[in-house]
Amino acid sequence: APEVHLFSYLACILSLYDGKPVDDWGYLFAGTANGSPYSHAISEAIQKMQDSGLLHISDEMLSLSDGGRQEYDIQQTLSQNTWREIYLAGACDSVLAVPVGLLRDALSREAALDRAAQLERTRPLLEDVDLETLYDQFGALSEAIGVQVRELMVPAVAWLSYLSRLPRSEASA
Repeated sequence: APEVHLFSYLACILSLYDGKPVDDWGYLFAGTANGSPYSHAISEAIQKMQDSGLLHISDEMLSLSDGGRQEYDIQQTLSQNTWREIYLAGACDSVLAVPVGLLRDALSREAALDRAAQLERTRPLLEDVDLETLYDQFGALSEAIGVQVRELMVPAVAWLSYLSRLPRSEASA
């Protein structure tokens, strides 16, 4: 489940790179004291899906049941639910180039997550001050590789590589 929060947050950030407003994502994220992203809405959805038998959790691994797969297919037919998929795919595809542990470490250096860890408390993410830093970083990134990259894994990996090279104190500066 922590990876669901991690990849959802990265996907939301990729949607910002693509010019979508953060409010369009539909749910909020917080940075935890250990520098991880967390969404109460995602936790509730996981719990509801587990309670209804749509999702199984075994050895901390999540998997859809047959009913969960059917529900996913139904949701795919509703156009308002599909726009996030390209960003989620880009975030998840990042593990093809960056192991999940390194991805987690790099993302923890994102300014707002790093700040939450430094303060050792949970704080909201993607507020105006956070967005300003992200847009500055994405401006430089888009100049280098272009905003309209078909495969969002490319900007995701480039940005994560940049973050992984920053000392934590510089990431939140």
